[in-house]
Amino acid sequence: MGELADEMPLLDLRVGRNEDCPVRRRNARYERFGHILVVTEPDGPPFLARRTWRHVAEDPADSLQLAFLDAGRSRLEQNGEETFLEEGDFTLIDTSRPFTAESPDQFAARVFMFPKAALGLPEMDLSQLTGTPLRQNHALSAFLVPFLTRLSRQGSRLHPHTRDKLVGEVTDILTTLVGEALSQMPENDAARHTFVLRVKAFIEANLNRPDLSPEVIAAAHHVSVRYLHKVFAGEDLSVSKFILRARLERCRRELARHTSREVSVRDMAHTWGFVSASHFGRVFRQAYGMTPRDWQLAAQARRR
Repeated sequence: MGELADEMPLLDLRVGRNEDCPVRRRNARYERFGHILVVTEPDGPPFLARRTWRHVAEDPADSLQLAFLDAGRSRLEQNGEETFLEEGDFTLIDTSRPFTAESPDQFAARVFMFPKAALGLPEMDLSQLTGTPLRQNHALSAFLVPFLTRLSRQGSRLHPHTRDKLVGEVTDILTTLVGEALSQMPENDAARHTFVLRVKAFIEANLNRPDLSPEVIAAAHHVSVRYLHKVFAGEDLSVSKFILRARLERCRRELARHTSREVSVRDMAHTWGFVSASHFGRVFRQAYGMTPRDWQLAAQARRR
């Protein structure tokens, strides 16, 4: 793996160091084409690997993995969803959140890693598709597979100009088709989805308000609180739980960027709308399995 392993330590963490069993990735091939990292494993042994919140803190990554299963079967858990993949299926994995990946038998796979920033898609949109199975007849497969196959098999032999153009086309196709997949909902679901996205954007923009609540949100959008809760009934989280998660996610990112000298846990809690530092510490530990201070120290050690 050489220098590439140093640039992408997540790969070691994702399929190497895990709490369940030692696995060897001797057959894996790592190649970088522009901002896309391609990992090809033609004959992998069974493995079970977990990426936890502690791993995210120690080894931050803000990328999207497009994982193709060329042979065998696999199981993925992310965002509270369990996905089973058969030969020919693929899925999207968000490396900035925990996941569990398992292959009980020999398998063959290709993984394409894209920086989220290169796709230019809102986080809320990506979360709708990550961790879900995408079958062989999905539009993403029909358009993307030929490009990705050519990139993984012939990329190193292509002229640099041709390779860069192909990388750009792959990124554009993925961005377009993710948007297309999200738009293919029934009209009433699309309207509800649009309203939910508007509410979530309002929440993200007002996390620093201690009074942010369903009542405040409903008033800002000229709907009743009852209607707001009814719309969110189809989501994974209630309005109040989404506010809490959004605040925790914002604090998690900010704590990873700043040392305790630059910003204290108490200041972080106050800045992002928590009523007290003790309440913030309690809910943070429940969500991520470690205290805000431990999270900050882990991220600081990683930067060093």
